[in-house]
Amino acid sequence: MTCQHPQCNLEIFENNKCIFHCEKDNWFTNTDKNENKWDKTKVNKFWSELNKLLKIYYKKSTDIEKLDISLFGSITSFGNGNSKNYRTIRNFNIPPLLDITNLDEKLPYYYFDNCTFIDDFIIDLKLEDKHMKKDFNFSQCTFKGTFEIKSDSAGIDGTINIGGTKHFDDIKFEGDYFKSVIIDNINHSLHHKKKVDIKFSPNLIIRHMFFDSIIFRHLDKAMVNNILFVYIKAKNIYIGRKAYDRSNINELKIQNSLLEQFSISDSNIKEFKIKESHFINNSRINIENIKFNNFILDGLYQDSEKIYFNQIEISDKFLLNKADLHETVFESFKISSDAEKEINDSSFINAHLNSIEWGNINSIKSSRNVFRQLKSLSDQKANYIDANNFFVKEMKEYKKELLTKMWFSSWWEEKFIFLMNEQISYFGKSWFQSLVWLFIVSLVFFNIIEENVKPTLTIQFIITGIIYFSIYKIRNKIKCGKLPYILPHLCSVVYLFYITDGSFFDSLNELSHFINPASYNEYKEKGWASIWSFHKAIIAIIIYHFTISLRRQTKR
Repeated sequence: MTCQHPQCNLEIFENNKCIFHCEKDNWFTNTDKNENKWDKTKVNKFWSELNKLLKIYYKKSTDIEKLDISLFGSITSFGNGNSKNYRTIRNFNIPPLLDITNLDEKLPYYYFDNCTFIDDFIIDLKLEDKHMKKDFNFSQCTFKGTFEIKSDSAGIDGTINIGGTKHFDDIKFEGDYFKSVIIDNINHSLHHKKKVDIKFSPNLIIRHMFFDSIIFRHLDKAMVNNILFVYIKAKNIYIGRKAYDRSNINELKIQNSLLEQFSISDSNIKEFKIKESHFINNSRINIENIKFNNFILDGLYQDSEKIYFNQIEISDKFLLNKADLHETVFESFKISSDAEKEINDSSFINAHLNSIEWGNINSIKSSRNVFRQLKSLSDQKANYIDANNFFVKEMKEYKKELLTKMWFSSWWEEKFIFLMNEQISYFGKSWFQSLVWLFIVSLVFFNIIEENVKPTLTIQFIITGIIYFSIYKIRNKIKCGKLPYILPHLCSVVYLFYITDGSFFDSLNELSHFINPASYNEYKEKGWASIWSFHKAIIAIIIYHFTISLRRQTKR
């Protein structure tokens, strides 16, 4: 009697099928810990028979004629290119490896095609095991349990290729060395009639390993929850996509690792985090066309040739802590106005802010040193508006330092000049604030020296100034876009029209005459030369701030 599986001519082992195609439902029992306890005799026999089949093909024995070729896939070029020796194992139901000796040390490859791995599939290399020189290929396979390769000190000097696979649990690599790992188009789309009561949550976890290369290609929608690299050293990491779709990753985390080449593109990532990792000398990092919810660099050290960000969008959180971003290029880098933004102890020396949108710069939490760097870099790119906003943030941080200094000390001049800068023009950011001060100061002096005092008009201008400053400060505390930039200006003008019914313009001619430097002789004759001169000295400072503020709206 031969196996009932289509085109299989092997002898029946149980349930009218051969040892490879039978379902193996009765090969294990469930323990109190909800773990599967497998029948060692049957499992060992399975792997022994499988190794015999593979040796037949590998050695090109005459026994090959006794087997139906359809049992295996077509000859495939894989690994070292010896294509005539590589055939795939197709449509088998695979039990777990109970011991590393289940794999024949003389076979250079195991190539599984459209197989079902019934339970956890773990290749566990112990300290006493030799360095394994094998290629593993898993194509269109289904893993109902964890897929894991781990070792204490030995490694795998071969290629591990996982492509088109469906996973119900984590993917883990942990150990010493892998030459190359390729992960291509893994997903969780099931087409089986039988319902499998295992929640899909594939987490790719890679720990304590050295890679020549690890490649993620053609990642399908919602295929991986989390990708975690911990204590790894890799010459090349690449995460790509399908031509017609984007990869979707819940969390991509690199921790305590050394990287030489790192590329990721065309993906949606909820949280991207690099923690205490190093891009080694002359490394190249490319991160392109990515939409991040959270972007976190927490301890990034690098001697890279270049770090390149292009077409990046960040919606929720942008956090840099101890991040070295020298020689980093930012192209089409956009941070949402509503995103939380914080930069601590980070360096942007020689970075290239070619095209970066910060959202609301006023909401960025950082230090004076960082704002100074960003101001200078923005100036270099002729981005004067952002440069001025970073200058204001730099001055705000400097204000915190000055608050710790006493007025009656050697810092009094510095504190006084700083206070003038802030109050007259908000560090050169508001020309209208300077203009309001010009009118208020002029009205006060004008009413002092004129016989026909106009206290009502003075009070009106003082109230106007209070209204303007109050709305201006409120606006600066609210995220950009919530209140229009010109709202304080409009409110001030509307108030003047409303309270005076437009009559205050009748006195502007007299006021402008007083402000005019050519009026000195007239006021000298009245005995007010000293007051007139003092007024001109004050408004000279205000006009200077007014001029600087106007220039900074377009140029620094």
